[in-house]
Amino acid sequence: MRRERSTVGTRLVLGVALASSLYAVARPALGTGANARAPLPRCRPEPYGLEQMPVPDTTTRPDTVKLTAGWLTGKEQRRACLLRATITLRIIGANGVAATAHWHVNSVRQPWSGIVHTWTWRNWCADAGPVTVEFSALHGKTTVQRVGNPPLCNSAGTATTVADVGTGKRYVTRPADRFPPHMLAKGTPPPLPWHKLNPKNAWLVSDGYTLVAVYAGSPGDYPSIGKFAIIRQNMIFGVQYNPPDFVKVGRVGAVRITGAPRGRAHETTAQRGKLTFVAKNGTKGVLDLNDDRVRILRS
Repeated sequence: MRRERSTVGTRLVLGVALASSLYAVARPALGTGANARAPLPRCRPEPYGLEQMPVPDTTTRPDTVKLTAGWLTGKEQRRACLLRATITLRIIGANGVAATAHWHVNSVRQPWSGIVHTWTWRNWCADAGPVTVEFSALHGKTTVQRVGNPPLCNSAGTATTVADVGTGKRYVTRPADRFPPHMLAKGTPPPLPWHKLNPKNAWLVSDGYTLVAVYAGSPGDYPSIGKFAIIRQNMIFGVQYNPPDFVKVGRVGAVRITGAPRGRAHETTAQRGKLTFVAKNGTKGVLDLNDDRVRILRS
């Protein structure tokens, strides 16, 4: 699964905006006998995995600098996976490592999900020179960023500090606009080629941290096949899951969304909600965004 970063993500968000205006810690389930469930697979670091939220450039040195890292889970065969890892944060100056912090993660992650942790960095009194923020994981993944304006030196002779703020997106400044769940204007083009999907209608939701857009229709070259394209973005890290998750309904003709969550109160929950649809031949069903599976409703 290929990944795409903020350049593609920004283009989708802007297109959507224009069109619109016209954790729980858990262990894998185990058991014995016929009803035993297989242990959850470990979350893989590729093609997603460890991410770092860029530290913005500032004109002056701030009192504190917030540092955020996270783990993005990919498709994982549309199954939950177990993330058990230690993320290490290092502040590195001209004289070597100046501060270290650790984030121990033990969490069951759903497909296309993310988990983030934030620290506060204070009191940088080191001599002038390059300052680097580095995050690394036991899997060998590392992200590195040069910081132009580290925090102010408020106590000379005292070491720089990195303090835990907490785990969860509530500790992260909302990076993008919010879009309550709603149907997009008729004729809104998808950011996809026609042969991949010729849409009949589309639905979108974003809480400003993550975004989900669902386009319903059929492949341009095969109008007899019902098909959804589900596009997801993580706005915190500027990553778009790519390619989109394509869900085929079968030889029922083009599908159209007939019911979906709406309203600002559902900006987050709707991203794993249920959408009802009808196909050209009259087939009705439900698309579950929790695992991107279709259930056909029997008359």
